[in-house]
Amino acid sequence: MIADMSSASVAQKIAVVKEKAGDRFSDIELNIRTFLVNVTDDGLGAREKLAKGMGVDAALIHDSPFALIGPPNELIETLQRRREQFGLSYVIVGGDDVESFAPVVAALAGK
Repeated sequence: MIADMSSASVAQKIAVVKEKAGDRFSDIELNIRTFLVNVTDDGLGAREKLAKGMGVDAALIHDSPFALIGPPNELIETLQRRREQFGLSYVIVGGDDVESFAPVVAALAGK
């Protein structure tokens, strides 16, 4: 369900991991599998179209850590913000998205 893919839901899940891990939390590398990936210059239009098809508000898609939709520079900023916000150290994209996502990976390599 898309509601379980919200930032608030992810923050709650990470809080549980942090609580259970205790002092070992800093040894844990957090990652996330993004299911909604679209590297496009029309991020807003793509999010609105997807949201309409899913019957949800486009803001929920934009906010979801499981979605990366927009131009490379926006996705780079989004990933950096999510790293700070959630401690996510790497992101997994599907095989169909590897080529289009390559500029984002190149820009973030080593950071």
